[in-house]
Amino acid sequence: MRYDPNDIYIHQLKAIYYHKRKRYKQSLPVYKILIEKYPDWGELHYNLGLLYMDMKDYEKALLHAKQAYKNNYTLPGLKNKLEKKGKWH
Repeated sequence: MRYDPNDIYIHQLKAIYYHKRKRYKQSLPVYKILIEKYPDWGELHYNLGLLYMDMKDYEKALLHAKQAYKNNYTLPGLKNKLEKKGKWH
């Protein structure tokens, strides 16, 4: 991040890093800042949806899943997780 603080992928990796370590309270604000700046970035919505799944906030996970797929993100994992929980509609 010191090399290029404006590199959005570094910040996305930071959010994923926190998420994978179950540090959800640190991951969420990073995602929220990125979503404000890049509201049509499907991959970002997808990863945020996965975070909300782990936080058991299925409503928000669904919202971000829909945004991800609307923006042509193709991995089905988030949709599959929501379907398993009976939350996909």
